[in-house]
Amino acid sequence: MSTSIRSQTRRFRAERLALVAILLLIAAVFAQALYRVRVSTKIQEGDRLQVQARVVDDNLIRQFEGVNHALAGVRDELEQPGHRSAAAATSARLRLLRSAMPGVRTMAVLDAGGTIVASSRDELLGTNAGQREIFDTPRQRPNRATLYVSEPFKSSLGPLVVALSRVLMDAQGGFAGIVVATLDPEYFQVVLRSVLYAPDMRASLAHGDGKVFVNMPLNEPALGMSLARQGSMFTLHQQSGRLATLMTGKVLATGDIRMMAIRTLNRADLQMDKPLVAAVSREISAMYLPWRNQALRWGLAYAVVVLASTFGLYFSQRRRRAFDRLAAAAAKERQEGAERLELALEGSGLALFDWDIAGDRIFHSAQAAAMRGEPAVEITAPVAEFRSFVHPDDLDTMSARLKASLSGAEPYEAEFRVRKRSGTWFWLRARGRVVEHDRDGRALRLAGTYADINERKLAEERLRRLAEFDTLTDLPNRAQFRHRLQHAMGRATSDKAMALLFLDVDHFKAVNDMLGHEAGDQLLKTFASRMREAVRLSDTVARLGGDEFTIILEGLRDLSDAKELANKLVKSLGEPVVLAGELREITVSVGVALSFGGETDEAAVLARADAALYEAKRRGRNGYFCAVPGRFSRGNE
Repeated sequence: MSTSIRSQTRRFRAERLALVAILLLIAAVFAQALYRVRVSTKIQEGDRLQVQARVVDDNLIRQFEGVNHALAGVRDELEQPGHRSAAAATSARLRLLRSAMPGVRTMAVLDAGGTIVASSRDELLGTNAGQREIFDTPRQRPNRATLYVSEPFKSSLGPLVVALSRVLMDAQGGFAGIVVATLDPEYFQVVLRSVLYAPDMRASLAHGDGKVFVNMPLNEPALGMSLARQGSMFTLHQQSGRLATLMTGKVLATGDIRMMAIRTLNRADLQMDKPLVAAVSREISAMYLPWRNQALRWGLAYAVVVLASTFGLYFSQRRRRAFDRLAAAAAKERQEGAERLELALEGSGLALFDWDIAGDRIFHSAQAAAMRGEPAVEITAPVAEFRSFVHPDDLDTMSARLKASLSGAEPYEAEFRVRKRSGTWFWLRARGRVVEHDRDGRALRLAGTYADINERKLAEERLRRLAEFDTLTDLPNRAQFRHRLQHAMGRATSDKAMALLFLDVDHFKAVNDMLGHEAGDQLLKTFASRMREAVRLSDTVARLGGDEFTIILEGLRDLSDAKELANKLVKSLGEPVVLAGELREITVSVGVALSFGGETDEAAVLARADAALYEAKRRGRNGYFCAVPGRFSRGNE
């Protein structure tokens, strides 16, 4: 084996090893990016679930406070001399109180023997509940300051209910009965339904001893089930001693794996003998479905890159072997070898060039002209004419590579864009070497080949777009958004604030359910276009997934700038849009968080924007709410 063949073999082996290393590096980058997206999804969903659990907590505790005040008021009135015998008047007052509290199903007064002597429902008068836990617990442990919370029980009127009660005392301080209010499960179903933002979500309320009281979506077999079992998430939450926990595990009622935010509903001022426990959860496989789809898309794109680069290297080395063989033959018989070389290169898709450096003229084979869409004829022209076809952005790089090659530092190799006859641009790769020197060693001629690499470049650009942009709306995706947010926060100053807007479509699930996913996709694309038109070129509009969008605003003077754009977005996106052949009005909710210079915790800004979004929804949707730290807090809408 000749020295040149051995050198070529070693060079080709090194190229193959380099390709393997590059592909492994790309795989590692993809894996790391996917891992970060998965971690980000887990953190975001955990935060959202905890926010929803807190919403349930806030709503129900306010309801309990109202019921507690009503019970205490009736109790205090009945303990005054001369009031206990006025059963009709007491029943009338109980009916009035029940009608004023939507979460209360029934209110009643039980005497010391457990007989109902006054009630908001006449059909319960005279009924005895002395054997029930609702009466027995206060009777056994009477405490005037305690708000008693019963276990869920089947009421005489049908549904599973929970009761809140306070004890009555006689003039001597002895037990004289209870004032009780049973909670309406339908009211709590409405509260739980309001926090479900995905089809796979579930929410439930359980008594502090573990028995399920109400759940959404309705799962009747689970109602009344005890969650207080060894190893259950309910038990682990209780054992933690914390009011709020976030955990992942198997759900007893359904057997599926879920991420669950759990909160103990209790307030010291209520002095509840037993708390209620709220749980809001998402099914893990559904939660990570967008991530799995993204991983699949990236995997397919990576497979395309592997195949394209492998075959590209194979054919490149094959062509170079042919080139080297022909070049060796040309040294013996230059003219004949040149003709054979050109024929071989044209057959492989390559074109020849030969630069007369001293005369500053360059020869191009017929294949080079054909690549540019010109008639396939050989051309010799001034170098300046050839440079006029090269893209202006690539001229400096090409010239630097040529200069290095002429000095003998390295072979000539460059990639640049060339204008076709049609006016479009395509990518060429030029490779060559100096083939003639003068007596002083100065380069006189440089010869080489052109290869059309346009398809490879387009594939690389498509891969980049897949990694950084959302395929439906062509907006930056979650990974690109987090990158831009970090830089925007770094540029913020005390005089030039940055604002983060969280936006999602009101009742988007209803659009998909009624009109179909094609209409939902069309709505998202229309809203993406409107948002781009509403902001400045320097601002960033991104899609996080589903119907969730974010906007990063920079260089703001104060809160009024952010409010102005938020108001503009609400109006613009609220304009009618054609869906399924009809004009429809779809509204949005916007949460705004402002950040000034020096803030580095992007998670805190995200949390403020997310909380502001949910406040905007809580206030009725079709609007915005601003959450601003420090001096602008009073400027919130």
